[in-house]
Amino acid sequence: SGPRPPPRPRPPPPPAPPASAGARVMLQLSNLRDAIGDDTMGVSVRVGGALAPLVEVGYSDASGTQLTADVPPLPAGVHQGVVQVGSDYAPFLFEATADSVTVVSADASEGAVAGGSKVLVTVSGLPLVTSTGSLSVSFGGVEATVLSIVPGPELTQSVVEVETPPYTGSAFGAEGLAVVTMRGSVVLFAPGGEDAAPLEFQMPFGYRTPLGVASATLTSTLDGLMVRFNQPVLATALPSTCAEAFDVATVAALGQGATCLMSSATDLAVTFGVGASVLPGDHLSIVAGTSTLSPASRSAAIGPPSFMVLSPPEALPPQGA
Repeated sequence: SGPRPPPRPRPPPPPAPPASAGARVMLQLSNLRDAIGDDTMGVSVRVGGALAPLVEVGYSDASGTQLTADVPPLPAGVHQGVVQVGSDYAPFLFEATADSVTVVSADASEGAVAGGSKVLVTVSGLPLVTSTGSLSVSFGGVEATVLSIVPGPELTQSVVEVETPPYTGSAFGAEGLAVVTMRGSVVLFAPGGEDAAPLEFQMPFGYRTPLGVASATLTSTLDGLMVRFNQPVLATALPSTCAEAFDVATVAALGQGATCLMSSATDLAVTFGVGASVLPGDHLSIVAGTSTLSPASRSAAIGPPSFMVLSPPEALPPQGA
């Protein structure tokens, strides 16, 4: 009959859902203290059927009772949670994540260099019930303020509101934009008291330098001035009087009948009028923030209006001279 064939190995069983590392969460309840006073012995928290030991209980007149609990490792996904006080129950949802948090959307991709911009970031994978203290966000390495974390439009999403810090760098691109990395890091709890790798998310964010004049150079024929802004402005054309682009003293120095025209989104071409008195080294001033001359980006502020006139690279005699 011959030798028997060797036994074939059985296919491996399907992989189990990945387990999360566990997380420390904060639950806010509005009337717990009225029900139990300061005695929390009868309070318990369970997530996915597993007990989540209480770490801390805090009271605040503004936010009610705050329960901090350590959720044990759970299969990745959304789990039902419940706070039990005697025979009363308060349900909530908790998402256990296995890898990282991803950014779904943000309502702003840039802000002013002074900081203080509010950014709403919708993320997927962040535990649905968490405290602002468990999440740190930085912009280019500078710590930001996490204002709130609320459930997002989808079951597995959260919306994080962040206030941007001031920009501390000095490098800006051709359009007055400095791009930094916005990075969020969620603090996790690991069984046994060891820290687990944090859940992280990141996205690009741009800081806008205030609108100002990057350069102002006399034309080679000395009959005009080319003003270049450090970023795009909304004006695509200006009236021939120049009065909506420069202050009164500058308009007078440009001469009677001077004309101003935006030749591009960043360049303002000035043709001198009769009696112009502009010389290299003179300090002139723009009038920005008007309907005619304002930043194209809503996140840009207005910088100092004054600028200095530069000599042309190579001066030529005026035409007709």
